[in-house]
Amino acid sequence: NTSAAITLNENFRINQGKLPWPVDKGYILLHFGKNKVGPMEIISDGISIGCDIGMPVKIIFGGEVVLVNNYDDVQMVVVKHGTYFTGYSNLSGVSLSKGQTVQTGQVIGKVAANLDGIGAMDLIISNEKGNDLNPEVWLRRR
Repeated sequence: NTSAAITLNENFRINQGKLPWPVDKGYILLHFGKNKVGPMEIISDGISIGCDIGMPVKIIFGGEVVLVNNYDDVQMVVVKHGTYFTGYSNLSGVSLSKGQTVQTGQVIGKVAANLDGIGAMDLIISNEKGNDLNPEVWLRRR
């Protein structure tokens, strides 16, 4: 474990409840954990933020890009922050590559349409043990 990783880890943890939202405007479509959607129950390992299609998506904390994946016509980016990870999915226009360093607030892509045809992006926060954490606890209040 490098001292840089430890510093990032400490900063990320200390900033719980203060991190910026990945989009300027939006509302939570799906909360972390159990969600009732009509008669169905959906378990979400992150949050889904509804917003305008094409809205810029920004990194919530600086780090290193560890994954850029394409799923059909949308993209996903995972950024490592010491022992924490943030995942941004349902994106379009991503032009990052693995190993790239990114800064807090850097635009990484745009919001794409979800399966229902509305603009939404998903945010997942996890730790090195693979535990998913509730992003709502980490983001600053609006």
